[in-house]
Amino acid sequence: FYPSQYEGEEQSPHVFYTGATPRQQALPAVDYLLDRGSRRFILAGTDGVYPRTTNAIVKAYLASRGVPDSQVMEFYAPFGERLWREPIERMAAFGARGNTAIVSTISGDANVHFLREYARQALSPVLLPVMTLSIGERELASLAGVPMGGHFACWSYFGAIDHPANHVFVNRWRNFKGANAALPNDAMEATLIGFAMWVAAVQRAGTTDPVAVRAAMADTTCDAPSGFTVRMDAVCQHLHKPAFVGRFDGAGAIVPVWASEGLVPPEPWSPWLKRAGEMRLAS
Repeated sequence: FYPSQYEGEEQSPHVFYTGATPRQQALPAVDYLLDRGSRRFILAGTDGVYPRTTNAIVKAYLASRGVPDSQVMEFYAPFGERLWREPIERMAAFGARGNTAIVSTISGDANVHFLREYARQALSPVLLPVMTLSIGERELASLAGVPMGGHFACWSYFGAIDHPANHVFVNRWRNFKGANAALPNDAMEATLIGFAMWVAAVQRAGTTDPVAVRAAMADTTCDAPSGFTVRMDAVCQHLHKPAFVGRFDGAGAIVPVWASEGLVPPEPWSPWLKRAGEMRLAS
């Protein structure tokens, strides 16, 4: 059971994927920014497989939505990058024409230095918002003191979701941690869903034999803390799940501001990645 968001382009009979694919995270994030008026995009990521694959999908998708490559800037930094003055200056110059947003697949501690430099250069989330695909509740403690208010994140779950099922989930976690402010995150919800589905499949199969349990997992559903009833795809073994956009409130929380109307299909093999390859050949 794999509970983390990832770049897709994989399907194994030995794996059940409960984390989000780009179709369930990156593309809803881009749709939200487009709906807010963004027409220029900066795709900033750590130099790795997930950011590069996700951004190839995003660029092809943006082209289909009328945003050409000339309106998209890409930047990749080494893991753990601490020096962001020049990259932020370049992003600010690109975004100076307005209607620009940063979609961030920057991972790990580099986020601290990236966002500190963003604030040091007095950039505004009103004019140049960051939509992160890698920062959730778990990372907020590491970002204490870094101005985050007004930026956005897109996940399949937020700890601040106001739903009775989530209230139970959050309270159980706080009791376990002995901390009244503790919040679960996206990967934790995905892990819980995977375990609950495995239990249901074992009960249905009457055995823990992996072959029998795998067959019993097909189209298994689970009432998730998000408030949605999620479903395991019988063919690709990826989860059909919702998408949420949250806004950092500046006080250490991510407040949901948008949710998909229903479950978003996983689409592990992205048609936009094929389109990206065709666009490269054409150029």
